[in-house]
Amino acid sequence: MRRSYEIQAYSRRRRRSGGHLEIYRKKMEKTVRYLIAIGKEASQQNYSAYSPDVLGCTAVGDTFEECKTSMQSALEAHIVWMLSDGDPLPEPHTSPDDPEIANDPTLTPVYVDVRIPGLAA
Repeated sequence: MRRSYEIQAYSRRRRRSGGHLEIYRKKMEKTVRYLIAIGKEASQQNYSAYSPDVLGCTAVGDTFEECKTSMQSALEAHIVWMLSDGDPLPEPHTSPDDPEIANDPTLTPVYVDVRIPGLAA
């Protein structure tokens, strides 16, 4: 039977080793900043978003912030799916001055950081 001080020492070791695992996971992920365009048409009640750098990835939300968060999650999932399929990581190259975004008054350009697990930073 373990004594209480032995149990406490064991749980401290487990917490420490778990912390090292978390540090290792963070080292094994890369963060990439992508530009997204969030828009709301006058006839629509919700917001929609897309990224010109990651074709086929879109998201919607009831509010601007919800749409931004939803798009960030969608980008993370979409890119992980692309990489698992053997496709290359899409390189961000679009700027807010891109005519497709700058000339559309319904779009607001926003940068989001996308975490990509499994890639060294």
